[in-house]
Amino acid sequence: MERAVLSLLELGQITAAKQLQQKLSPTLDLPIEQNRVDPSQLQVVGSCQLCLLVKIFYVSLLCFKALDALSRKCGEGRGRGLCLRVIAVVRAAMVLGLTFAEAFGKQPLELLQLLSLKAQGSIEEATLLVETYSPPLPSIALILAESFLNCQLCKGKWLVEILILAHHFYMSSACLDGVDVLVTFVANRVESYVLEDDFSSLARLVTGVANFRSFSFILDILIESGQLELLLEKYSAAAETATGSVAAVRGFRMTVLTSLKRYNPHDLDAFAMVYNHFDMKHDAANHLESRSTNRIQHWLSLKDRDRRERSGELLDSMFHLIEAGETLSTIDAGQRTHRACARASLLTLQIRIPDITWVQLSETNVRRILVEQSRFQEALVVAEAYGLNQGPSLLDPDAEA
Repeated sequence: MERAVLSLLELGQITAAKQLQQKLSPTLDLPIEQNRVDPSQLQVVGSCQLCLLVKIFYVSLLCFKALDALSRKCGEGRGRGLCLRVIAVVRAAMVLGLTFAEAFGKQPLELLQLLSLKAQGSIEEATLLVETYSPPLPSIALILAESFLNCQLCKGKWLVEILILAHHFYMSSACLDGVDVLVTFVANRVESYVLEDDFSSLARLVTGVANFRSFSFILDILIESGQLELLLEKYSAAAETATGSVAAVRGFRMTVLTSLKRYNPHDLDAFAMVYNHFDMKHDAANHLESRSTNRIQHWLSLKDRDRRERSGELLDSMFHLIEAGETLSTIDAGQRTHRACARASLLTLQIRIPDITWVQLSETNVRRILVEQSRFQEALVVAEAYGLNQGPSLLDPDAEA
């Protein structure tokens, strides 16, 4: 039966081949979409008749429905793996313009090498082929290296995805020389991405490979170009599809912060964005307190006549302290929360009574201002802000003078 059906297929008589197959083997009479194929029947039929079935449906619109239904009907160890391999070969054959027989007669690495020449039109098929046949990792890395180094790949996002795959297989096969070649290749092309303002591809590349030490130059470019938000978005998207280790997350975080300190050290909003993104509550609180202090110092540097007009500086400083207190309260940092709130109260006193300087006082001036206060409420605010009501204090006659 197989020879007769194959002969008709070779002559292009698809309908006749199908009719003959159905007449001689009624147990394989489909449609597949009605799920009338039993797994036990598929095992009896064997891989040879399965290949015939694929050839019959190869030119029809039901091809993938049939194969998908077969793979679902077959469990693990009962033909499912065979079905998935056939699907991978069929898809590769369609992209390459080969008959199923021609594609099935080639080794998986041969098909993969041919698919690599098709660039963006074959990434899904190549990925499926690798997943179902599991070729040796060094061989995959070599094919990818030959492909992009010979400039056979297209530009843009598809090249980026191939580079990410290449890096993965290089690292999996411990091919460090390949990683070095890849880094050099990317370094030579990164300028073209910048000239085209294609920062999205750069962000996808650096977060996809997750090799932040070797590709730190891309992070530097993104941050220097003001693309921090895009970088964090791409990192979150990559993290959803691949579970990174704690060390990997820490490595990315520290590399980004190092780059920020180098290129945008005064961009306080950027630092806050990183701290909030990674839920770094202690660092976020320190950052807010630092911003508050900077605001106060700037206000104090103004001339007396200008301070009244710039009370907004004090309001901003107070809001930073309140936000710091809220952040610290979520991590049970009681003393620091209390201190942040006390300092915020001191700023309200400064805004309400601007003729007296209440903030950033030396120990001597704190002593003096407490002695001069006739109202207990103001004295208590000062004592709370400067920590004088904790243990021995300046109000204690036994305290050291």
